[in-house]
Amino acid sequence: MLSHLMRLPLILILVFWSLALNAATGPWQSDGPVRARLISPLESVHVGKELPLALELDLEAGWKTYWRVAGAAGAAPRINVLSDGFAPTVRWQLPAPSTFTLLGFQSYGYEKQAVLPFFVEPIAQPLPDPMRFKATVFVCNNICIPVDLNLSLSLPESTNETTDWDVAPRYNEALSQYPVPNDDLTGEARFDEQGLYLSFPLQPIGQAPEIFVENLDVYEWPAPVITVDDGQVQAWWSRGEIRMPDIEERLVFTYKDSLQSFSSSLDLTEQSRPAAPDRPDLTEPDAALWLMLLAALLGGLILNAMPCVLPVLSIKLIGWLSWRDEAPAKIRLHSLATAAGVISFFWLLAAGLIALKATGAYVGWGIQFQSPWFLLVLFLVMLVFLANLLDKVTLQLPQTLQSGLLTVSEQGSGYVKSFLQGGAATLLATPCSAPFLGTAVAFAFTQNAGVLLLMFTSLGVGLALPYLLIAASPSVVRWLPKPGRWMVTLKRVMALGLLATLIWLGWLLNEHLNLIGLSVIAIAATLWLTLLYWPSLTTKVARFGLPLLAISMVAALLLFQAQPQTSSASAHWQTYSADAVSEHLNQGHTLLIDVTAQWCITCEFNKLTVLETDAMLVFYQQRDVVLMQADWTRPDPAIEALLATYNRSAIPFNLVLGPEATDGILLPELLTAKVLREAINRAQAN
Repeated sequence: MLSHLMRLPLILILVFWSLALNAATGPWQSDGPVRARLISPLESVHVGKELPLALELDLEAGWKTYWRVAGAAGAAPRINVLSDGFAPTVRWQLPAPSTFTLLGFQSYGYEKQAVLPFFVEPIAQPLPDPMRFKATVFVCNNICIPVDLNLSLSLPESTNETTDWDVAPRYNEALSQYPVPNDDLTGEARFDEQGLYLSFPLQPIGQAPEIFVENLDVYEWPAPVITVDDGQVQAWWSRGEIRMPDIEERLVFTYKDSLQSFSSSLDLTEQSRPAAPDRPDLTEPDAALWLMLLAALLGGLILNAMPCVLPVLSIKLIGWLSWRDEAPAKIRLHSLATAAGVISFFWLLAAGLIALKATGAYVGWGIQFQSPWFLLVLFLVMLVFLANLLDKVTLQLPQTLQSGLLTVSEQGSGYVKSFLQGGAATLLATPCSAPFLGTAVAFAFTQNAGVLLLMFTSLGVGLALPYLLIAASPSVVRWLPKPGRWMVTLKRVMALGLLATLIWLGWLLNEHLNLIGLSVIAIAATLWLTLLYWPSLTTKVARFGLPLLAISMVAALLLFQAQPQTSSASAHWQTYSADAVSEHLNQGHTLLIDVTAQWCITCEFNKLTVLETDAMLVFYQQRDVVLMQADWTRPDPAIEALLATYNRSAIPFNLVLGPEATDGILLPELLTAKVLREAINRAQAN
């Protein structure tokens, strides 16, 4: 059976390859240190409005390209429209840049990978196929050079636009970082003989604030000193020995932090600046690695008590009961095999996250549950475990390996099955969070690849600790009841637990499939399980049915994708947005922010036991608490920015903000009503 399971990765690779052929991406073009292509969040378009496109850049190490205001070096990117049927100019919506300092000069731009959105207006039909553009980007390392690239992209026309969900998350993340105009900003901008000063109120304020002056040549000055205190942003630019530029009537600038970016301007008046603080020491001591490793170990251990891993623990309980009277050596090997599966799959997760970090993508605990392909593979794995628990499928290595390795079946030693059960425990643990876990993974995701791998190893050892303890002392299994007919009933109860897990995974797939696609998967899985009970067909169904089942499910996911709905909060909650949070704080309101997802079981537990109990709903109403909810079931750059602001990479995430807590009070992963009430009382004005 396992030999057929091993073919599934090949099937999925072919599927992903076919998806790539249909993606809304143009071919890569290279010139020197730059690789570029055009992308679009749409697979097909309805002509009649601007088309959303983006220039995707992949830069060699050390090379940088530039924003609309380049600073001391470089120049802004340009797009020339080569195809007929379009307006001659494009409308850029460049994301807020980063600041680069070289020899004391400041420049603003991007490095490594960058997605630069722009819009083009069709003025004739049909659209050219392909659409052709010429991109000019300026890149600098030790030298600065202009690079011209001829790029193309094909987008079929349709009466209904369809979204390419391979491209859309990256495109939307870049678009969300575009600095929106803020004409309502209040504050002051001053200058004197020594430099500039800027101050304005802002709530909430994220991490790593940067300010880019757009209409004064201050790029040769030292980088500004920026402070954030009690909802007030202040910045000082000191010119030193460098000349003062010609002063404008208004100071035009862009502000950026981990939560938001916007452009604004303020009247610039000649007035003495307040004294600038000493330049802050940005080098903070690293957290003690051994403390973080201990937190990871404890977090992994506590995961064993979370509902996510209970289906796999129930399977292991059946195994331990059946081994009760076996030799201690066999019990030890089974426990070690399960522990090895747990830790090995944590290594696989770490390797995947390291690869994602290398591409510049956001990484977080449990984000794989945002992928329908991961959900589909996990659904198949749990379906096979259910059939195995019902004694309808055995797991064994390919015949060619059995002579040299351990045979795995009900008659064999079963070590590979134990290994796979450990791996399944790891995969099912990831939608849960636990005390210590959030701190540990947030630290891991800010470290280099070696430390991240070490942290995930500690998490794996924590989750595997019960199996390691049994391996150290196999005699504890003898404390379990003797096997008997009661085990048949227990197996059926455990099978119901696995069936509930399958229903839960199907519910998560419902976010990505329409009713027809979900029905195809449900019917195919039910038919496969039913045919296993047909004695004359069991062997053939087990051998050939699973690959056919996998192909039918993949086809359903390809053909019957659901168009995502606009994110909306549940009853009693408003939908989260950074602008709405800022508006409520300016009005003196107290807010409770809940970041949740359909796949987050701990989030659902918190809702049922604390957040949405009748007593707490009455408490919110009495205290005029504004409830805001952010749904992270699908990738969302605004939510990822919120998590990053508070150094969190996992959910549940609950935050209380108010007049006395403008920086926020972060709540623990597992909530209690007492902790929540105390935080709200602290955040409210006396």
